[in-house]
Amino acid sequence: MSHNLEKMKKKKPSKEQISALKYLILNSKDADDEDKKICFALIDASQGFTKPVYFTIKDLPIDGEIPGIDRMVSSVGSTHLDAIMTALGTKYRFSFHGGYFRNKIWYSKIRVKGKWDFTVWLSDTRYDRQATSINKNRVSRVELKDTLHNLSRSVAQ
Repeated sequence: MSHNLEKMKKKKPSKEQISALKYLILNSKDADDEDKKICFALIDASQGFTKPVYFTIKDLPIDGEIPGIDRMVSSVGSTHLDAIMTALGTKYRFSFHGGYFRNKIWYSKIRVKGKWDFTVWLSDTRYDRQATSINKNRVSRVELKDTLHNLSRSVAQ
């Protein structure tokens, strides 16, 4: 059994599995559309969970709500992304922390009075300092409008 588990851990998730993951994220009640776009952009940029990536959400109000990606990962929410990622057989996980990177240096303080940044990684290493940043344009190009139809077809095949 442990041999099969090791094989599963080394196997790259299929396109169908990644489509199923996106389908679950898209239907999550734990996050808003912007959080879902960030997850999709990170998944796509990771090239099938082979390239560690991160995105920083800038200028959140310090007294505002934590992004829904937190709830999708944690046991507080109903999506349980960590369990899904384990079932996919990947060591990649979403992780997050208040703060931002600049020149591979981590800053976890409030950047502007009353505002803070929130960084989300998709990597096999928590808070991966070697991960590649994705920019806001990549996230803004994600279209959720027709995604549900396309994903449901992909999962059904």
